[in-house]
Amino acid sequence: MSTISSTTISSYRKRYGHESRATTGARGQSDAPATLYSSSKTVGAWSGTVSAADETHDITLSGALSTDFKVSRGSNKSLNDRFVSYVEKVRLLEQRNEALRTELERYRGNGPSRLAELCAHEVADLRRHVDQLTNEKARAEVQRDNFLVDIERISAKLQEEILQREQAERSTQSFRQELREIQTQNQQQSDLTSALREIQVQYQNLASKNAHVSEEWYDSKSYLSWLKSLHVVDAELQFAELSEVANRNKETLRAAKREANEFRYQVQALNREVDALKGTSTAYHNTISRLKENILDLKDEIARNMHEYQDLLNVKIALDIEIATYRRIMEGSVTDPVLESRTSTKVLIKTTEIRDGEVLNESTQNHEERE
Repeated sequence: MSTISSTTISSYRKRYGHESRATTGARGQSDAPATLYSSSKTVGAWSGTVSAADETHDITLSGALSTDFKVSRGSNKSLNDRFVSYVEKVRLLEQRNEALRTELERYRGNGPSRLAELCAHEVADLRRHVDQLTNEKARAEVQRDNFLVDIERISAKLQEEILQREQAERSTQSFRQELREIQTQNQQQSDLTSALREIQVQYQNLASKNAHVSEEWYDSKSYLSWLKSLHVVDAELQFAELSEVANRNKETLRAAKREANEFRYQVQALNREVDALKGTSTAYHNTISRLKENILDLKDEIARNMHEYQDLLNVKIALDIEIATYRRIMEGSVTDPVLESRTSTKVLIKTTEIRDGEVLNESTQNHEERE
């Protein structure tokens, strides 16, 4: 600013007067020398004109001189006004330069501590946030590992339940086959009992018929009576044997029915157990599906936290660079703003590719920017 004001004053000195006239400060002080200069110039011109002209033309020359005087006075007044405006501008620029210099000194005295304090608070907040994200990431990883262990345990238990279910189904099939065989045997025994009953009925009919015939011939023929008695005894013995066989078959049939009922109860119990195992298997499948969804959500959250962590890390690096630049500026390592300054900034960019919570690729790039 001081350079501009000195250049303006020196140029005005070259055009309009002596150095002592250009250094005046106030309006009243600057008007007097300029007026004297113009008046001396006018008087010189007027005296030269009077000595060269004739006395008969005094009135005409006086009018011309008054006109020239007015013109020169007006030009001098405009020049004085311009000079005063230049002086005022110079004064304002000097005052502004002084105020800026004072403010710069004040910033140099108080700026670094305040800026360093603000930067320190910002860095501390960012570090706390980074630590919080790191802790959340660790908790998420531990929770993911626990879920994986639970899934493995539930999968193993599910395999055991599936094997037990298959074994129960095979046992049920074998019991059903045995039940069908027993029912077939019972049907055959029922047919045998019916045949024995028919034989018994036929035998009773035959015995009654023979008894009736024997009674008719009893009086006439004793031999026939004896044969009748013998035949009746044989028939009774055969009937007793057939009755004993029928009783044995009935006992066998009752035992088969009891066994069939027991098998039926076992089949029903196995069916209920199979239904329970089906419900347990469905519940395990639902639990596994829910755990898989939770794992996918956790993986997405871990990936999102990693991206946020990477962004915060990049912001922290940028803030560290900016803080270092401010520190160099405040410590006076940077040159005067009027001069050309060159600074270089190194930026470290770290790229991490994450898929399903697993780090697939990491790359680091260095960029250097010069200003």
